[in-house]
Amino acid sequence: MYGGGHQCMSRSKYATLGPRARDLYAQGMTLEEIAGQLSVSVTSLSNWKKKDAAKGADWDVRRSEHARKSPLALLQMMERRQETLIERMIDDDDPGLVDQAAKLEKMIERRRREIGDYSTTLGVMEQFAVWCSEHLVEEELNGVRAAVDSYLTDLKRGIL
Repeated sequence: MYGGGHQCMSRSKYATLGPRARDLYAQGMTLEEIAGQLSVSVTSLSNWKKKDAAKGADWDVRRSEHARKSPLALLQMMERRQETLIERMIDDDDPGLVDQAAKLEKMIERRRREIGDYSTTLGVMEQFAVWCSEHLVEEELNGVRAAVDSYLTDLKRGIL
């Protein structure tokens, strides 16, 4: 009996937190970071990710699309990767890590120069996307996504 109730609660969490988890993952957050923010286990997130992939809604594809459309998203992912490398460098004397970190720093600086003043605009758009995912239903989100995608495509053409 307990297992059924637990499964029902898990489905309920998936229904309410799944869309938010997908959005956070698309923005480049790790499952661990999302788990901490949404107060769900990494195992649950991994199961949701697999469940969505089986339905044709692959989280990794969405993340790649998001990074392609948003220069700021790519920069944020590179900065998170840099943080991970620095944490590893503290515990490991591997000179390869230092080399990776130096190369990544150059890529980050180049990306920052490319983005320039657009980073503020894109940051506001990211905050708006988070607000939308928390306050709008899926049907409304689809319209917002289409408009934002179109806007970002136009914006990207102007800066790349």
